[in-house]
Amino acid sequence: MFDKKYTDLLTIPSGSVVIVGLSGGPDSVFLLQLLAATQHAQQLTIIAAHLDHQWRTESAQDAQFCKKMCKDLNIPLIEGQASNITLNRPASGSQEDLGRQLRRHFFEKVAQKHNAQYIALAHHADDQTETFLIRIIRGATLAGLTGIKKQNGLYWRPLLKLSKQEIVRWLDDKNVEYLTDPTNASPDFLRNRIRNTVIPALKDSDSRFDANFARTLENLQETEQFMLDVTQDGFNAVVDHDLSLDIHKLSKQPSFLQKRIIVDWLYKNKVQATVSNKLVQEVMRFLNHERGGLHQVHTTWGIEKKQHKASIKQL
Repeated sequence: MFDKKYTDLLTIPSGSVVIVGLSGGPDSVFLLQLLAATQHAQQLTIIAAHLDHQWRTESAQDAQFCKKMCKDLNIPLIEGQASNITLNRPASGSQEDLGRQLRRHFFEKVAQKHNAQYIALAHHADDQTETFLIRIIRGATLAGLTGIKKQNGLYWRPLLKLSKQEIVRWLDDKNVEYLTDPTNASPDFLRNRIRNTVIPALKDSDSRFDANFARTLENLQETEQFMLDVTQDGFNAVVDHDLSLDIHKLSKQPSFLQKRIIVDWLYKNKVQATVSNKLVQEVMRFLNHERGGLHQVHTTWGIEKKQHKASIKQL
């Protein structure tokens, strides 16, 4: 049913338990079909997960569509509703971010319950391009411009090298049904405006856009991997085993590297906050100031500075 070019995308160990995020749209339907077709050969345990966001009146019908597809494929389906989910932290304010957080929370709960090694999501090459342009508009760092990662913790995205056109063409050729989300055409969402206006204009400007963009992304990813290695060396030189940070040693690092070390330091301390550029700048101002003591950054934690050492303190 699937050519080798598609099955070769599934590079995970045999015997893995995989949760598949299933919306009913063409991308997730294609991914579920692909995994279902190969599960016996690779001895995979496939479980589909569908979250009803309850934002559209027809969302209950979407859930029924997913239920029927899974029944036909003999794949178990776990269903959830957004109204039953309480998030640990607020979303950024956009509906897209809220939806992403709700899905992540739901998928991770399902993965935990079923001891899954992977959460498979159907992001593809077009998503990669859209995400890159969105992050440029929002002022991303180098790490942000490297795009969506194929593997990130539990999350696995095997379709990143496939275009939306190729996915839809395969489904149509095989007469596989899928849902079309009417909000994808709405100009109210930034992603849709980029998808429907900006990217077509870029492709019209130069037919080499897709190939050149893929090459640029690979270059950025290679640069970011080099910087990760350099940052790790700098982190090891500045941060002790107890995660206390030597301010004098940090000051001797290049400015750009200082920011990356602080980001890593905050993440390794598992601080309860979004590690934004604004937060990093606040931390750097305190570390560089002659004043010592405790600086409260969040309601639950702060940074304590004694002599030339800084530590995260829970409040």
